[in-house]
Amino acid sequence: MNPYISVFEIFEDNKVLKERMIHLENEIVKLQETNAKQLKEINQLKESNSTLKETIDARNDENAVEILDYFHTVHSIRRTALAYGIEMEELYELIPQWEDCRDGLKSADDY
Repeated sequence: MNPYISVFEIFEDNKVLKERMIHLENEIVKLQETNAKQLKEINQLKESNSTLKETIDARNDENAVEILDYFHTVHSIRRTALAYGIEMEELYELIPQWEDCRDGLKSADDY
């Protein structure tokens, strides 16, 4: 084994490293483009999600009296949530808002 490295070997190693660097730089550019596209898509999805949530919230507010009547009939947060397609946690927060107190909520069998 030769302890010395020839200039030719250094040149070849340098050439290989430069090619690898160019490849990696190109890969970084492609990944940055992909990242930018995905960020744009995420922002569009967030906006769409926000619009849908506003629509659902408006629908729930419009149906508040009907939902509260049903809730007071069955005395169950779970059954009311299932009947109206609302998450239990959300309904748990909405009932006191609609009634301006927590009394109705506390009367639920599954409080």
